[in-house]
Amino acid sequence: MDLGCGGGLDVFLAAAKVGPTGRAVGIDMTPEMIDRARRNAARQGATNVEFHLASIDQFPVPSAAVDCVISNCVINLAPDKRAVFREIFRVLKPGGRLAVSDIALKKALPAEIGQDVLAYVGCIAGAIAIEDYRRWLLDAGFSAVQVVDSGKDLNAYAKLESQSGCCSPSMERSVSTLPVVDSGSPPTSASLEGLAPLLRKYNVNDYAASVQVYAVKLH
Repeated sequence: MDLGCGGGLDVFLAAAKVGPTGRAVGIDMTPEMIDRARRNAARQGATNVEFHLASIDQFPVPSAAVDCVISNCVINLAPDKRAVFREIFRVLKPGGRLAVSDIALKKALPAEIGQDVLAYVGCIAGAIAIEDYRRWLLDAGFSAVQVVDSGKDLNAYAKLESQSGCCSPSMERSVSTLPVVDSGSPPTSASLEGLAPLLRKYNVNDYAASVQVYAVKLH
């Protein structure tokens, strides 16, 4: 299950892995994205995928029904992250796992960044501390929790004129390996230009990290 699935790209990649007897599920809170994902599924003739319009702290999936939950830079945007972690734990089967990319804080952000709307949309201002991330997952019931700094440069917004997301996969990945999917529009140049001055003023890497998060539901 992919939280914040957008147009469904990662869901379709997962569907190819689980095969016709498996199921890949996408959750997104934006009607336009769910509509786009369903059109993409129809275009590809994908029969082992499903998409639900829901927030990531409450989704219409039965308890203990999912083997793996993935997400790419979405959990940091949720106002109640503890609720998200509890909901993920609920839907995972015993032995199921969480494997997500996100942004987490190494230390408190300067107020100018922490209160900036574009920094929130840019996956920075809504982030929580790395230790809180780890502790809140443990509180939700998870085991073997790891929050690993990937070492990616979060100042990329100040250096690039187009970027598809704060945790985007490398552009070196061959597009020939990807299904034909309309994944949605990238941030506008105006929004990137609005965020770039802050990232030129502050080295965000001093405060935040792009992290890979792993956890297991044992029971």
